[in-house]
Amino acid sequence: MNLKERLHSHLIQIVRDRNPYLASEGHFYAQQYIREQLAQWGNVEIDDFSVRGRIHHNLILDLPPLSPPLGKGGK
Repeated sequence: MNLKERLHSHLIQIVRDRNPYLASEGHFYAQQYIREQLAQWGNVEIDDFSVRGRIHHNLILDLPPLSPPLGKGGK
């Protein structure tokens, strides 16, 4: 699947009513979909924060290193 097709596939999943207050089911679905997609690349953590008395979430992806770290002295 080429990039355009992959992007279109993702958009089909998340383009829906997803207002966290008025369409919470769609919002939850989009959040879970994005979390699942990110989890394919590494560990996903959730950072909760509050705005006007409501809890919101940031998804944080911890990517593994591309290669093992070099030892001391660049070896």
